[in-house]
Amino acid sequence: MKASLLLLAALSASHAPAQLIWTGHAATNTIEWSAKNLRVYNSASKAPVLNIYSYLSSDFRRLSATSHDSYLRSEHAIDVKSLVGNYLSIGDVADLDFHGPHEDVSATFQTFDLQPSKTTMTDKPVVVKLTDIFPENAVYQALLEEKTLAQVLTQGNGKPADLAALLKALDGQDVTEDGKLLSVADQVALPTTVTGSPLRYHLTAKSPNRFAFYDYSDGIATVHLCLDSGWTGHTLELAIKLEVPERLRPIFQAAHARTSGFLMKDRNLIARPDATTVITFSEKH
Repeated sequence: MKASLLLLAALSASHAPAQLIWTGHAATNTIEWSAKNLRVYNSASKAPVLNIYSYLSSDFRRLSATSHDSYLRSEHAIDVKSLVGNYLSIGDVADLDFHGPHEDVSATFQTFDLQPSKTTMTDKPVVVKLTDIFPENAVYQALLEEKTLAQVLTQGNGKPADLAALLKALDGQDVTEDGKLLSVADQVALPTTVTGSPLRYHLTAKSPNRFAFYDYSDGIATVHLCLDSGWTGHTLELAIKLEVPERLRPIFQAAHARTSGFLMKDRNLIARPDATTVITFSEKH
């Protein structure tokens, strides 16, 4: 039987979306964050730059194409975390249901580059890595200095020689909420669902690129990394500090002052703490 795809979060046809949460500007672009979608378009031409609904829809279709389950449902709660120049960071809590014994809830941060020259399709925006903004060695040093990551990186054969080795050392490790590195024995004995037990948070080679900008002062950006706890949906944020290249300091200063953009520390000043875009997809085969 041909799969029937139900897109339960319909795009608004209006230029002024219902349940608007926040609107802002990034260079030549306008950002509209509503209860049903997050979209970015050129302020003059109205040409689309980013459409979170389209972006997530493409991901869901790819997942559905490889799924052998008779039912698949995915719900996303999108939260705008920071806007610095053309760098838009979001949080995404995704609830994936296969009609199994439990749902798989994951959480992450993503940062997009909204420059028109970088974004050509609204369902394929450019996802930014830390090394796209900061020098590789600066990222390497900042990760080495974060106390929770330092526990992981001092295991085994000593300090990793470079960023590639550092990311390899992080991959597959688990830590608790208080920053304790879990051994293999701990990981087996510590179910995340037991009330009162400390949750475990997963590190992967991609963890340093799941970030948003929390604060800025005197040329230094505080960057928060998002670690996921697996299927519980809980997150742990790690803070690292990076020196901002001189050419980018004006956009960080503007976000800090909220004259253009904003930082994570001021997120609740632009919208209610619980404000999110909820987008749901489901499919039956």
